[in-house]
Amino acid sequence: MSIISIELDLPTHTRELEDTEEYCKTLKEKYNEFKISRVASPMSDKEYESLYDSIMKGLYYLGYLSQPAFDVEDIIEEKYFQTYKHSPELAKKLWWDHYESVHRPYTLLKNRLFKLIDDLNDLYFLIHKKTPANY
Repeated sequence: MSIISIELDLPTHTRELEDTEEYCKTLKEKYNEFKISRVASPMSDKEYESLYDSIMKGLYYLGYLSQPAFDVEDIIEEKYFQTYKHSPELAKKLWWDHYESVHRPYTLLKNRLFKLIDDLNDLYFLIHKKTPANY
């Protein structure tokens, strides 16, 4: 069984996702600078907050970009359950696989940013021996 062809009329967001990937790389580089210099020049609360806010902006932007993918959930689900009405478990699995494939480009970048938040919080704790104020 494979993904059913469904006309979803979704934006491609190729350019926006490429730009966001570059944005993620820039944030990761900034984090790495803090990590490398944590002993000689520890990250301040202000620097932490600035990087954290930048990561959150990336997450909000990806959430905005991925909204059309969320909007087609019912369309995909209905098509699979109509097509495989005699096998609801198969319909559910295939529907979920298809739905995840629609979200995949956004999810990859969201996961990178969430990991970066975790890493940033861990680094903050390592430096300051306490959790960040927004933890």
